[in-house]
Amino acid sequence: MSRGDFKRELKACDMLERAVLEALKDKNQFKRYVVSEKRGSDTVTEERLFEKYDLKAMADMVKTVQAIGELRRSALGQDTEGIEGRGLVVLPEVAEETE
Repeated sequence: MSRGDFKRELKACDMLERAVLEALKDKNQFKRYVVSEKRGSDTVTEERLFEKYDLKAMADMVKTVQAIGELRRSALGQDTEGIEGRGLVVLPEVAEETE
């Protein structure tokens, strides 16, 4: 992958992060629902605010934040499936002894 590709990926990460942070500024972000109702022969779709939190939307946001982190690590060349944090210690290679 070229340096330009990495820059584009990092820029995309930055843009996604800003969008998530902007969405989280709204204190009712996870209390808004889109509701469709049949009214006579018409169907009306509108946004409504409820007291109940939309846990699916919250879970989707968490997945989005995780995906942004993985994309950023990938663009920076960091191993997203690495062994850090798994309690493993990687020892350096041992040079063969010569007699």
